[in-house]
Amino acid sequence: LRAREPSPPLSKLEEWAIFIHECLSRESRKFHSVHHVFEISAGCDPLQLLAAFFRDAISCITDGGFTTRQEARVGDIVVHHHDTAEEEGSRYTLTKDTDRLVDLVMDIFGLEAGQDISESYRGLDVFLSAVLMARLLRETLSEPLLAQIAVCMEATIPFRRPSSTGKTALDLLYDRLEKANMKYELDMEITEMIEAIQRAADLNNRNLGNFASEDAVFFLDHTWSLLPERSASLRRSYLYSVNDMASACHEMSIFLSDLDTNVVFQSFRGLPNDDEMEFFQQRLSSNLAKGRKYMSAKLLAVTVCSALATLSGGDVPMSFFAGDLPTHNYHSDRLGEDFPTFDYKELTNNCDNDVYLILNRGRQLEQSFDTRNAPIAAYLYASLGDDGVAAALKQCCVPMTMKSSMRLLKHLPRQNVQIIATDVGKIAVSRVLAIQELMVELFGQEEQAHDHEVVTG
Repeated sequence: LRAREPSPPLSKLEEWAIFIHECLSRESRKFHSVHHVFEISAGCDPLQLLAAFFRDAISCITDGGFTTRQEARVGDIVVHHHDTAEEEGSRYTLTKDTDRLVDLVMDIFGLEAGQDISESYRGLDVFLSAVLMARLLRETLSEPLLAQIAVCMEATIPFRRPSSTGKTALDLLYDRLEKANMKYELDMEITEMIEAIQRAADLNNRNLGNFASEDAVFFLDHTWSLLPERSASLRRSYLYSVNDMASACHEMSIFLSDLDTNVVFQSFRGLPNDDEMEFFQQRLSSNLAKGRKYMSAKLLAVTVCSALATLSGGDVPMSFFAGDLPTHNYHSDRLGEDFPTFDYKELTNNCDNDVYLILNRGRQLEQSFDTRNAPIAAYLYASLGDDGVAAALKQCCVPMTMKSSMRLLKHLPRQNVQIIATDVGKIAVSRVLAIQELMVELFGQEEQAHDHEVVTG
């Protein structure tokens, strides 16, 4: 870039760096943080690097709105309409009072001034971040370079299916760049525009690179890190409820189950080549298969806790049932710490050994809302296997009701329910009598004495 554009003063670079670091370091950022930028930007060219720095600068939905400094830079181009009784979510409207640079970014993203944008539109935050980028760098970089950076950022809007005419997201992006090139007289050659889209495809594949990781634990660590960004309640580490966790796991389970493997990684006119794309697809399929099994086991475990909570007095903070999260200076009893564990040779119920090991031994990254290992999920997974977990989840709903709770607990093997209920009784002591009565109701009056011993320990 130095060969094409004058270098900005160091004071300006410092100002941008501090601002971007501030944007990516908000408390709500558990995945799309400074560390994520470093992960995806290694080996990038200069335009990709700038796109990676700015790509997640703004995240209205995760962060709950703009910071004061963000508001000053992009607050004039969007109006936020908060929830109303008639609407199922927030929406945004792009203002009509724009300038040439904002119009250029809008055209690249396929948006129009005055357009209403649903909160569910994945590209809203990326678009606002692209406008932020263009406004900060407009006095340093030319319009063609700003356009190419915006193209890189637009291409990272994930998981888009082809259009009704069969065009991919990158095909459509190229069409919009071609029109913008003429409209704004950017003087980009055809080869330059093709290279811009290929560069953008590469950045998208870097951004989603964890899906193609050869380490399933690495993939699951990143997937799990997304939960608190998607669920504000999980950011309250000691206050979120059993049902909050069940809801977050349920949403992630649906996402992994419904994800179309053909829309994750992208290529454009031969780059990446067929061999590279085949490798991406193979790793993606393997990781998704393990991720779905892992998430199903986690969902079943928290749903069992939800059923016990529902039938013994109602939803409670997760720490009330599972124990407080450990810190460097404090460790309380945790649900499932003494559960039976299994050697991989004992896993006979159609279990994936890798999934069981991750559940039992734990992920690599510490999270503020959860422990790395999942003893309840590991126990249930080893006991039931993939087919048994799937069958049990058919008895569930989110949130759990009295009816679905009884249905699930009756469906599961008695030993599984009693072992989990025993541990819950040790931690949630105020629920012991209610859980004891529940065990009698589930398994019969003749087991009352035995159940009392099981529940109270």
